[in-house]
Amino acid sequence: MYSGTAQRPYPFMPPEPDPLEKRWESANESARVARGVHLTFLLVGVYFAILIGSTTHKQLLMESNIILPLLSVGIPIVWFYVVVPWIFILLHLNLLLLFYLLSRKLHDLCRDDRKNLKSLLYPLPFSHWLVKSQESRSARILLNLYVWTTTVILPVTLLVWAQLRFLPYHSDWITGYSHRWAVVVDLVLLWVFWPKIMHAEGRWRFGFKRNFWAGFLFLTALYLSFAIFRFSIWWAIYPDEKRVDLFSTYIAAWKWEENQREVFFEDERVKEYIPRNLSVRDEILVKEPP
Repeated sequence: MYSGTAQRPYPFMPPEPDPLEKRWESANESARVARGVHLTFLLVGVYFAILIGSTTHKQLLMESNIILPLLSVGIPIVWFYVVVPWIFILLHLNLLLLFYLLSRKLHDLCRDDRKNLKSLLYPLPFSHWLVKSQESRSARILLNLYVWTTTVILPVTLLVWAQLRFLPYHSDWITGYSHRWAVVVDLVLLWVFWPKIMHAEGRWRFGFKRNFWAGFLFLTALYLSFAIFRFSIWWAIYPDEKRVDLFSTYIAAWKWEENQREVFFEDERVKEYIPRNLSVRDEILVKEPP
């Protein structure tokens, strides 16, 4: 019998979830995935750094196998320095892509639901750094240090270190093309993604016209990127490397820089940490000593 009162056709149907709550769940799920990928990237970076640091001149001279820690598997050291830097770049690209996609969700939520930012945001350092959720100055400094070091500084540093470590091998195509291009590609990836990650609308620009510190950061990053590029291309070379420098033939200032480079690498303290030639003194190079 009709009672005159409107009734729901499905009285046991749960109420529809709040769209804003669904967006929070989506952002936090993305943050969980990004956290695992970031941790994996850091572990691979530490693994990579251990192998670079353990490389000896004897291994390079003998082209012996390098033993992977924990796995106890040996791979040719030359192929290690050819393949692993590019695998590391692919992992870095994957991390930057995930951070970019996560940043779009976080910027949107930051505009629509700022009041629930602290209580609902997943505890991923990148997320809290991006939306500036922490009021403590010391916490903001630590977040900046962690994110910039692990995502921006560490990858480029490892790639340059790999180039310097392999430099005494004197390989035209590995040092001249593979390692240098690896550094350049990683710098390009950072310049493509990082400004978009930081910008609220995902655009490739810095608001330095309205913010002094944004302009200062942009100019500092540009200067450091150019310095790393110049060091990898022009300074980190081995003696008598076969290269064609179109500009150095015509610009006298580059000739002066070439002289400064040789003076720099002839310094005994520099030779100790950045050797450009193999040194195997007091090393046994045969199976059985004579």
